[in-house]
Amino acid sequence: MIILGSILILLSTIALLIVHGHESHRYHSHFQLLGHYDSYHFYKMTTDKVAFEEVVAAYDSLTLPICRANGHYLYYIREPNMDLFLQCLNPVESAVPKCMTIKERY
Repeated sequence: MIILGSILILLSTIALLIVHGHESHRYHSHFQLLGHYDSYHFYKMTTDKVAFEEVVAAYDSLTLPICRANGHYLYYIREPNMDLFLQCLNPVESAVPKCMTIKERY
């Protein structure tokens, strides 16, 4: 009985170590999904406090044309006096993201 209890405790400890080790190596993205608008997925920096409505307003005020063929993922990075978007064919978190920069001063 004591041996069975010791084996259960040992197996539980190993399982907890595996789960904890797996979660500590989990990738933490620098971007957070804000929402969907005009068939685009909008993301922001996780540290930025910008609201979805502000990002959509910045997108609507762009004078540079955005070609849908360049991707449906838009990443917004707020810079002083500038709206900066990354337009990507695939998510930035992918192994090889394919993106282009769209920036405009205001």
